[in-house]
Amino acid sequence: MKITVLARKGRSVLVEWVDEFTGRQRSYVPYDSVTDKDGESFCDLAEQGIPYGVPWGLLAQQLPPIDGQVLQTELRRQGIWTADDLKANLNGAISVFRDVSGLSVQQLLRQAEAYLQGVTHE
Repeated sequence: MKITVLARKGRSVLVEWVDEFTGRQRSYVPYDSVTDKDGESFCDLAEQGIPYGVPWGLLAQQLPPIDGQVLQTELRRQGIWTADDLKANLNGAISVFRDVSGLSVQQLLRQAEAYLQGVTHE
C-alpha cells in the first residue's frame, strides 16, 4: 500500500494513507516495514499498525446521534487527529460541529480525554 511517512519515533514510523471508504488514516508501524521505490513509500502493515489519534467516530457514538464517519472525515480535513489537535484548532472544530450537528466541542473533548485515560498512545 502506498503511504506517506510523517515522522519517525525510535524504531517506529508514523504513516498516513488514504482508504477509499474511510478516508485518511494514520498508524505507527515498524521502521523496517516501510520500503521505498521510485521516490514513493510503501507498507503492507499500515492497516495493522497501532492507530494514531483519537477515534472521533467511535467517541461520537456516545454523544447525541450524528454520523460518526462524517464527523471523523471533517475533523481530519481540518487537521484534527488528536486531543491536542482539537485544543489547538478549536475554531476548526467548532466549524465542523456546527456543520455536522451543532454538538458542543467541550462534550467531545471530555470524551477524548476519557478515552485517552485508557490508552498509552495518541
